[in-house]
Amino acid sequence: MPSAAAAADPVWDTWASVPWTAVNLPEPTSPAGCGTNILGWLKTGVPYLPRGEALSLQTLDLWIPSSATGTGVAPDINSLPAGQPGSVWIIYIHGGAWRDPRITSASFNPAATNLLRALASENSSSSSSSSHCTKLAGLVSLNYRLSPHPSHPSSDPARKAKHPDHISDVLAALSFLSRLGVIPGGANNNNNNNNNNDNSTKWILAGHSCGATLSFQTLMPRYHFLLPLSPPEPLTPAVLPPPSAVVGFNGLYDLAGFIADAPESHAHLRDGYREFTVSAFGGDESVWRAVCPASCEPGWVGKGWLGHGEGAAKIVAVLVQSREDQLVPWQQLERMRDCLEREGPIVQEVRVREARGEHDEIWREGGRMAEVLWEVVEGL
Repeated sequence: MPSAAAAADPVWDTWASVPWTAVNLPEPTSPAGCGTNILGWLKTGVPYLPRGEALSLQTLDLWIPSSATGTGVAPDINSLPAGQPGSVWIIYIHGGAWRDPRITSASFNPAATNLLRALASENSSSSSSSSHCTKLAGLVSLNYRLSPHPSHPSSDPARKAKHPDHISDVLAALSFLSRLGVIPGGANNNNNNNNNNDNSTKWILAGHSCGATLSFQTLMPRYHFLLPLSPPEPLTPAVLPPPSAVVGFNGLYDLAGFIADAPESHAHLRDGYREFTVSAFGGDESVWRAVCPASCEPGWVGKGWLGHGEGAAKIVAVLVQSREDQLVPWQQLERMRDCLEREGPIVQEVRVREARGEHDEIWREGGRMAEVLWEVVEGL
């Protein structure tokens, strides 16, 4: 439960506007020993801007495992059970070329269910003192304003976004989550700023396709996006540590490079890439290069509003790509890997993992996405 002072914060007022709902096991039976079909609890469509100000897509979904409450009863609508020391939050950003209204925060549902199922299975087969029982604090999936889509016209103002609206919304959502205590250093969290502290709640930022772009953009200097130096909510940037890991699934990392010199296997997509890039970022190619993580100026990692400088926590970067991806070539991963390997020492390690299937299969099926994220969580 928040303190009385925190409860007066408009962030908590917004949080309390959405009820908890149960996340049930898809199968009719529970993992052995669980004693319940409830995998966790979910709030869907929580506005991350003050009530009355948020547009339809300025919302997030948040899951906690059933073990967070210790009972089969939903948490109080005003509360967010705190994660155990050393536990990890996963924050996910969906893809869709910055404009596809059919891909939303709900695209994380299959992976979220798989992660909650994996945690329930570990808890049922482990002692209560096992690290598995408390390792995953919760999950978040973000929505953000979208650029217009020619095949899906809309009068919704949330569908008329232009850069930097997309990244601005992501930063606003992270600010909101910090105020809730999900990200260490927020108003409901007494952890210190060192994200390497084993007793501190940690967090992972992950994204698919353009969501991977947005995930890495959070680590860039804010002047890249012509945004104020402070996040939308009045938080001091220094108290917000970087994520322990950033995970990109089938990510877009160098739009200008692809449009100028696409590999033969994907060259037929150049006009389509140019169309959605102009829709999201405008027609200035120098802007495309400046805002994409694999093509912007060197030394960007750790210079974003999430904190940087001597003694800053190290980041693990995980790049996941399918060689069967019909929309994004393996070359995008290679360019991002080369970029990150030059960016040390903030980047502690760059890991490459392979996925299977076409571009959207990894989130539609959810199993491989959950598998990679679980591996990252267990390694922190």
